[in-house]
Amino acid sequence: MRLDLDRRSWRRVAFGDVIESVTDRIDDPSQAGVKRYVGLEHLDPGVLTVQRWDSPDTVSAQKLRFQSGDVIFGRRRAYQKKVAMAEFEGICSAHALVLRANPDAMNAGFLPHFIASDYFLDRAISISVGSLSPTVNWRDLKVQVFELPPIDEQNRIADLLWTVEKHRNTLAAQVVEVAEAHSAWVTDRLSDFPTVSLGEVVQLQHGRPVPSALYGQGDFPLLRPGDMHPSGTTSWSPTSVRIPYSFADDKSDVVLKEGDLVINMTAQSLEDAFLGRVCRMHDRALLNQRIGRLEPRSVDPEYLFVALRAPRFTAWVARRCEGSKVKHMHWRHIENYPFPLPEQDQQHLVVAEHNAWSAVLSTAESERVAVESLRSAISRDVFGGNK
Repeated sequence: MRLDLDRRSWRRVAFGDVIESVTDRIDDPSQAGVKRYVGLEHLDPGVLTVQRWDSPDTVSAQKLRFQSGDVIFGRRRAYQKKVAMAEFEGICSAHALVLRANPDAMNAGFLPHFIASDYFLDRAISISVGSLSPTVNWRDLKVQVFELPPIDEQNRIADLLWTVEKHRNTLAAQVVEVAEAHSAWVTDRLSDFPTVSLGEVVQLQHGRPVPSALYGQGDFPLLRPGDMHPSGTTSWSPTSVRIPYSFADDKSDVVLKEGDLVINMTAQSLEDAFLGRVCRMHDRALLNQRIGRLEPRSVDPEYLFVALRAPRFTAWVARRCEGSKVKHMHWRHIENYPFPLPEQDQQHLVVAEHNAWSAVLSTAESERVAVESLRSAISRDVFGGNK
């Protein structure tokens, strides 16, 4: 998308000349006189308004006060791209910068989009100091020089970007709403069926260890937990591992094929239902250790996929896993899971109903992604090429 911007009127300015770093420090958060505390954990990358918060009574140590219209920028690990405009007053983590636009030089609505742009973030990341927890210091940031459009151009750009942002937020909320309704439907739909032990209808095949020296030494995919996505699919990314075909040929009994069901058996935490996550293979790959292949014996594979992605199975896994720092599950933890098993015709009906739900969810997600792409294209047109 091209906006036909006339950059001849843009001017180069030091960041500190158009932006104030607000340093209203609060030593006792419980006495701040506000109702909301925003930590870096509450800022969602790519979401430009604060959507989550906590009570000031839940935190201690020094914090920063912010006002409605200020931008909270996570200066610690800036590569996480945590940027959001507050629409209320509150206090936030001291690991953030509270940024306020000079109204004579920058439109307040333009500021969060500017801060969230690659143009700004690439610069912020480059001046961060520290290895374990790189941090942006205001004294370094305020002297950075950027090109900015005049106020009237900023107003036009901000209006367009916020229109797109609000539409994106609406679609994102719809995706969440449909996903929650689908989850509730699955729970209710399966609750009336008689149950059997999971071990009666499924056999688990464990993966094999692969020497790390073989990583990157070939073109055959090695399935790892990071390749298993919340949507129930698998896919390869630049960080996926590939190994020699010859090694996979020697381990042909653990070579996965398209359509196989796999389950993740280790995770750093119980967040996002990662432990016990069941996915359907999209490609051939070698089955790695700590991932299992689910081999249905007397149950429809598609129904098995639906039933094991239900919240009740995730909850069962969470209650029975082992480990403090890294969570593990074993076959003994789940073989006695009370698996809902209706007659075959009912299994097929559940699968058909699930597919209808999935189609609605996919449509909503596609619309959200399209608007996200539009927002990115506008941002690139405005801020790209200015470095």
